[in-house]
Amino acid sequence: MKKHFLFLIPLIFLSVGAKTNRADYDFNVVLDDSLKIISGYADIAYANNTGDVIESMNFHLTANMFLSESEFLKRKVSPLAEGYTRIDSVFEDSIRNDDFTTDYTMAYLKLATPILPYSSKKLRVFFTNKVPLPFLREGWAEGSYDISQWYPKVAVYSKSKWADFQTFKNSEFFNEYGDYSLTITLPENLFLFGTGVLCGNENEMKRIIFVSDSINSKNTDKKTSKDLKTLRYSASNVNDFAFSLMRDFRYISLSRDSLTVEIACRRSNYEKYKKHAESMFGIIDYFSEKYYPYPYKKITIADGLLTAGGGMEYPTFIVMGSLNAPEEFLNGAIKARYIEDILCHEAAHQWFYLISGSNEHEEPFMDEGFATFSELSYMESRYEEDNYISVLGKKFANLFDSHYNAYVNLQTNKMALPMNSKSTDAEEYFSYINFYSKGYMTVRAMESILGAEVFKEAMKGYFEKFAFTHPSIDDLFDHLNSFTENRHYEELKKLLYENAYTDYSVSMAKLANNSKAIVIKNKSSTDLPVKVSVEYADKTFQNFTKKVDFDTIYLARSDVKNVIVDKEMRYMDTYYHDNSLVRGLKVHLVPQMPDYFKDNLYFLPMIDYTLFDKFTYSISAYFCDLPKIEQELSLGKSNYGIRGDIGYNPMSSRPLFKLNAYSEQGDVVRTGVQIDFKSAKNYYKVSPSLYAYRLGQSASYKFRVSFMSRSPLDTSSYYSNGFTDKDVRGLEAGFSGLSSKNKLAFRYSVFSFIYDPLFYSEVTSAGIDLSGNISYRVSGIELKGGVNSSFVYRERNAETSLHLFKDGFSLFDSYSKPLGDHLFEAFYFNEGFFFVTDDTTSYKALNRLRVSAGNVLYAYSDFILAGNYRDGRRLMQSGLLLNFAEIVRIEIPFYNTERGLLLHDRFVIGLNIDLLKVI
Repeated sequence: MKKHFLFLIPLIFLSVGAKTNRADYDFNVVLDDSLKIISGYADIAYANNTGDVIESMNFHLTANMFLSESEFLKRKVSPLAEGYTRIDSVFEDSIRNDDFTTDYTMAYLKLATPILPYSSKKLRVFFTNKVPLPFLREGWAEGSYDISQWYPKVAVYSKSKWADFQTFKNSEFFNEYGDYSLTITLPENLFLFGTGVLCGNENEMKRIIFVSDSINSKNTDKKTSKDLKTLRYSASNVNDFAFSLMRDFRYISLSRDSLTVEIACRRSNYEKYKKHAESMFGIIDYFSEKYYPYPYKKITIADGLLTAGGGMEYPTFIVMGSLNAPEEFLNGAIKARYIEDILCHEAAHQWFYLISGSNEHEEPFMDEGFATFSELSYMESRYEEDNYISVLGKKFANLFDSHYNAYVNLQTNKMALPMNSKSTDAEEYFSYINFYSKGYMTVRAMESILGAEVFKEAMKGYFEKFAFTHPSIDDLFDHLNSFTENRHYEELKKLLYENAYTDYSVSMAKLANNSKAIVIKNKSSTDLPVKVSVEYADKTFQNFTKKVDFDTIYLARSDVKNVIVDKEMRYMDTYYHDNSLVRGLKVHLVPQMPDYFKDNLYFLPMIDYTLFDKFTYSISAYFCDLPKIEQELSLGKSNYGIRGDIGYNPMSSRPLFKLNAYSEQGDVVRTGVQIDFKSAKNYYKVSPSLYAYRLGQSASYKFRVSFMSRSPLDTSSYYSNGFTDKDVRGLEAGFSGLSSKNKLAFRYSVFSFIYDPLFYSEVTSAGIDLSGNISYRVSGIELKGGVNSSFVYRERNAETSLHLFKDGFSLFDSYSKPLGDHLFEAFYFNEGFFFVTDDTTSYKALNRLRVSAGNVLYAYSDFILAGNYRDGRRLMQSGLLLNFAEIVRIEIPFYNTERGLLLHDRFVIGLNIDLLKVI
């Protein structure tokens, strides 16, 4: 940070004084640590810098979201768990004014005397803030607090009206600028880190360093200190004031030129933050040069209780969420940069919305879209493509991949929004990602259309004009058009006010004179000037910028080697696979994101497990345009793929070959055809199928119908394991789905089958499986309950018995090793269902009720009825399950009826690692 930045601050403050109204706050409050209550008053000096006569004032009471049975919580909670901000009384010019009303997260004050143009009003507002359990951004835990949106905030008065909106889960804030000071009395063993600077208390800083350096400090005692202290903090020209309180922590403070970076973190996270403290100087310098000089003396980072994402920004202050995962795995084979990325994103918010104070509730794109663009600009400038996750030194997924894929999924599933949408237009959380991911893609396209240097100068001019004011998306649009003399009016209008996206394709036509013409098509209605790169046989290049309205490029030369439309992926195309005349092939030897312009071929090691074969080790070859991943954040379009596995089973000394080929199409509802083929030494099995599915956060389904044919080749050995030695034909159909609303989700599945030696003759065996579970999320924990039932018609042949057995049960016999007095057993994870009984095949029905709680780590109990209710067996099993993004799953059963308490003399663990889910 350069010293001359600070010399600009007085001039800046003077220049903005006449542009917006201001609200200065002087807080005098007390924290009651036992009741989790902050009470006191705020002296507010409100300046009316408009020509209007203001007769009333609006206030935001955001913490009322956490009232028991509120619109957000929708349930009753204990007095200690709930939160609120209550205005106790108001004094206007030293005279009490009781003419105020409260409506959930808003309050309205009728002034006794109006505020005349270019004059001011003094208020003293007595208030109480009850700090809730950690909900979203405010909360308490033993020995720590996050205090944000805690006081009655004067709303923004602009264009002759007050901001007036209820706060809800996805919306953020809109605040007035002013000078803030905080005088707070609190227990002596709580320490404050937050907005502003500590005023003249050297002893407090000495105590902070003492606690940080004392591993066995008395401060780690969970008891509240009865001794109190009073501290004072101040901050100039900010639009909010927030802080965290900690009893035990490690403290890092670094200074360079006129900037101090301070970090207060949990002891377990000290090394992580220490590594990134220096990075903050580079981040602040980068944005200062790119947009506007950072106008404050410090930036503070606190290890908080945040549940609303990875981090949250406040003036000069960043609160971080949970950092449980390491940044390096398997001795550095897998590396991630997510901590620096979060810090970078939250630091970018110091400019978007904390210096340019846009309305986050009405126009969230103005802060999240630009903050995400700024975050990626910095990370790409420092690390190039290796800026997020790498595997064996190779890029697995960079930040562009994550936001581009989210953008494509939003567009594909008809959930995308125009950038001038309100936060309330995003009904679901995933839809709110529009303002991050699609917002980033939009700003990236704007930068490309204007040109990087022009865009940079335009944004500097934007901050010179609107710093410490409240610019809207209209102000941004007008400024960019004025700066570029309306040269890009139509394109900017489409990007900012329409649901913009593109879908280009390219083809080549040969002309009569032996020259060639490039034909560019756009399947969308958004017409942006796109860059086209032509490569000739002599390795020379020619570049064009074209609108699709004028979509033919005539070339004098005929030796064209390749043509690529939007090579740098800057113009919001939803499918780049048809943007290249010659696709080529990209070979991947580690799991990683695809080359969007080429055909992709993955070679990955795989492990296969069946009940009879046990482990088979194989190599999987997967050829596709884009990997097909059936989950919410899929890649959208996925037209074709072929996957082949070649494996070897050491138990039977025989090879195994599998083939899966598919082709599908569609947007919201995707349909496809698929064929599965499996061949071993003893038999082959082929299953062609048709399917349709829809993916979404609130509702999704998949339907599949498949014909199976399996014929034995050699009955002498393989079928001695239990298969019938006859040909088997079968018809299978399944339907599964998800329906959710708010925090409640219902998942269901129906699967049926008919097996017959001679299809369409007498039915030998048939069955139906039914399953359903309901889950409810509360305070980061997912509570689940569900039922799984299997019913079989007639006596089952061995094929049917195996089907029932392998889908419902697994054996504890994969690996055993004594560890002292205990036995360690490991087995393959199989649908989270590990009950063992030797006489399973004698039952015509198996019914399981599962109850579980948790997210990454949760406990479960299964209550099982095998057979009918009257004479069936009643069984039970319980255990723990660790689930990391459905990629790595580890289950530890500790009790079942057959074996009793497993941890008495053994430790049993099940493991499943699914690599294909991460490509």
